[in-house]
Amino acid sequence: MEYTTLNRRALLLSLGALGATALPALASSLRILSAEVIATSGGTQIFLEFNHRVTYRSFLLAAPNRLVLDVKNIPIEHISAVLAGKQGKNNPFISNIRFGIKDAQTVRIVFDLKQALPVRVSMLEPSGGKNYRINISIPANPKTTQTAPVQAAKHSSQPASSKPTSPSKEKQNEKPAHGRNIGKKRKPVVVLDPGHGGRDPGASTEYGLKEKDIVLSTALETKKYLEAAGCTVHLTRSNDVLVSLVKRRRIARSVGADLFISIHADTANSPTVRGSDVYIWGEANSEHVRKLVQTENKADLVDGLSDIGNEELDTILSDMMQIQTTNDSRRLGNLILNSLGQRFKLHNRQVSQANFAVLRSLDIPSVLIELGFLTNKEDIKLLSNAQSRKQMSSAIANGVRRYLANMIPSIR
Repeated sequence: MEYTTLNRRALLLSLGALGATALPALASSLRILSAEVIATSGGTQIFLEFNHRVTYRSFLLAAPNRLVLDVKNIPIEHISAVLAGKQGKNNPFISNIRFGIKDAQTVRIVFDLKQALPVRVSMLEPSGGKNYRINISIPANPKTTQTAPVQAAKHSSQPASSKPTSPSKEKQNEKPAHGRNIGKKRKPVVVLDPGHGGRDPGASTEYGLKEKDIVLSTALETKKYLEAAGCTVHLTRSNDVLVSLVKRRRIARSVGADLFISIHADTANSPTVRGSDVYIWGEANSEHVRKLVQTENKADLVDGLSDIGNEELDTILSDMMQIQTTNDSRRLGNLILNSLGQRFKLHNRQVSQANFAVLRSLDIPSVLIELGFLTNKEDIKLLSNAQSRKQMSSAIANGVRRYLANMIPSIR
């Protein structure tokens, strides 16, 4: 018998990344005591031991394949203490374990599966010196039992059935990104998101230069460079129309985006502030960034469009909030920033974090680029020049190519 510790690539969720003050505290006497993963010739068994009987719900999602386990009334710090620093590097069925707060009463644990599996989830009564345990059972030869992707739901505080979870309508409309299959059967898919549009001009200058026009022009040029490099490129808008922040994210998910790049232009209180910035999703780290986030996140209010709803919150917490995606976003952002910095002035030489709504429900590497400041004369001159914008587009595309080249040899 081989015992495998799930040595996770990294802790999926840190309270700092979410903003600890924004998270509800789960007041409960329930505790998770241990997590054990046992790999044998018969398959893999996962045991999560608790000090009391636990109320839980489990369901399977397809494309990508995941087992989702929602556990009621347990503080996330207890989940973190037991699961942090573990990874299924050598496990034949599980590639990653992630977790986050689903709502005020629930912690969500996500097991990323390497294929569609007939997973069984059950509650074990105390025995053999062990307390109440949730048992996740994965047979060694799943193809002999079930080969099709499964979507299912199960809710129980009692021992669950030994049968594989049955199909359910839950989450059937979810269309997650497919970035994990880059380079195997298709070209990498990049979604470019020129900000604002239509009745929302974004920032503007006294000379009539509007952010919505600058970023659209830059996105169209970037699209040409990326397509020439072998990428499939989609735009959230290709003309002067207003697209809601929610719809922009949904467009990216619907086309199976591998990367999401939102393009904007900035403003500042001081006319001397200039240069390009790149942001990833996270807690704002300065007052200027917090004000910028407020401005960008109000874009939907221009047309009376609703902001993020509860339906997407599950996706935010279970998919986007993982350290691996954050690290990939930061790596992508730094490559773009370095590429821009070879030709243009940078405002910050490192990727910054900000809680931009357009980024926060994507489970793919996602960045937001501020090309420059429309309150600075030098940046205005630069951004109003078509040739300069082409050079910026080339620099952005070069950063993307460098990111993808590590995974896809065919990218030029």
